[in-house]
Amino acid sequence: GWFARSRSRAGWLVREPGSVLGPADLLLAPADAEEVFLELGGERVALSTAPEWTSGPLARRALPGDGARPPETRALVQAEDLLLCADPALASMAVAASHLEHDAQGWRIAPLVSLDERWHGAAVLARADGRWVGLLVVADGQGRIADLPGR
Repeated sequence: GWFARSRSRAGWLVREPGSVLGPADLLLAPADAEEVFLELGGERVALSTAPEWTSGPLARRALPGDGARPPETRALVQAEDLLLCADPALASMAVAASHLEHDAQGWRIAPLVSLDERWHGAAVLARADGRWVGLLVVADGQGRIADLPGR
């Protein structure tokens, strides 16, 4: 007989009015996949079409419903103290400005800050004013801060 293998990815998405924003690898269907679903709050949503927007490590996908109003946003233009917010069951993680490094791809969190898949898609907030400055993308234990669209 034939056996189907189920693969999954985990991470965090930010609900916006009528859509979700998050790491592209969570919102794009792999080319070799037959059926792809996104599980949100215990409900499965089929990913049968392409996201409405993608840019580098981020994507936005339309979803029915109003969603929540996201917090105020701004660009991260220089290293500053940040707060990573993901699973409500986990404590938020503070990241000091000294652990941020800027390179050609944007902001990278120093490798000495331990990050795993539980932080993939976490909201990145500025500690100084509480504004949302990016989304955390974690790959192989390395964290990068993806700029928000329009910033």
